[in-house]
Amino acid sequence: MPATNKTAISWSSGKDSVWTLHSLNQIGTDVAGLLTTVTGEEPVTTSHRIPYPLVREQAAMVGLPLRTVSLPDPCPNETYEEQMARATNAMATNGITHLAYGDLHLEDIRAYRESVMSDWEVDPLFPLWGTNTHELASNMVDAGVEATIVCVDPNQLDPAFCGRRWTPSSLPVDIDPLGENGEFHTFCHFGPGFDHEITATVEDTYEDNGLVWARLV
Repeated sequence: MPATNKTAISWSSGKDSVWTLHSLNQIGTDVAGLLTTVTGEEPVTTSHRIPYPLVREQAAMVGLPLRTVSLPDPCPNETYEEQMARATNAMATNGITHLAYGDLHLEDIRAYRESVMSDWEVDPLFPLWGTNTHELASNMVDAGVEATIVCVDPNQLDPAFCGRRWTPSSLPVDIDPLGENGEFHTFCHFGPGFDHEITATVEDTYEDNGLVWARLV
């Protein structure tokens, strides 16, 4: 990637986002910021329901500006696309050329992003695409990544895992170690670029919309 390009990262607060940043830093990409979506009067991220102050702490930890897009709940696709287009177009005026995602293998998700972003002022980037999830999970563990499982699909994984620390070796053998099939999502407490672990505890777990969630405080 030419040095003149600047990249922002679509930031969910999970381990894949943190590793996307690490991967881009490893190859000398000019990472210029993070972009996250939130909802609610006391904002939480739309994908993982992480309290906004914890996400802000992550951004401060890695030394990058955090841009936030506020969305309604529920949020129609049209509204999401309009708000994201507005945000990324504004970022483009500040020199951002790419928005990086931590997607690994899901072709439909990648195709959707590429289709939607064809009208935006920034291009999609998938630095982790095609990586073997078992190898990647092992690399994350070796690099000291610490994360909590904050969302579980009970149709795929025992809800008892919600609120536990992410430990690939403790997951059932039929579960992708990164949750690539939607089995679970995480919040990352520590990883490459962090100078200390972010403190966040699980207050409780609850069910909503067919999923089991951990409430972090």
